[in-house]
Amino acid sequence: LVPDSTHIEFDEHQRKILEGGSNIIVEGRLAGWLARGLNGVFKVYCSAPLQVRVQRYVEREKCSHERALTDIRSRDQHDIDKYRKLYGITDYRSPVFYDLCIDTSLHKPDELAQAILTSMENVEIPTAVDPSAHQRM
Repeated sequence: LVPDSTHIEFDEHQRKILEGGSNIIVEGRLAGWLARGLNGVFKVYCSAPLQVRVQRYVEREKCSHERALTDIRSRDQHDIDKYRKLYGITDYRSPVFYDLCIDTSLHKPDELAQAILTSMENVEIPTAVDPSAHQRM
């Protein structure tokens, strides 16, 4: 487990990179929240149903279905609790933090990449968090 102070330091560093850079891809559970309100940032949330996540975990970690389910639920709850404690975020997965929300179980990786690029070309990238600005795919 990462100490809170390290977590905060890393998040602050990531936010500074986002504020000062361009053409950057940032991946992480807090990436959308960290990029909130930044000009010219297109935020994408990739998700999958629990059953799909479990199957992917089983294949990647070579473990039982039960262990995968337990590990995923534990990690999800730990992250929710940690982000609530550190930043007051009730749900980092909320569409309000993203411009595009994608279910990765419905498309192949190359289709997902193309959909993201197409969305970026066809959508005015918001300059502030706007709950109505996100799309679902």
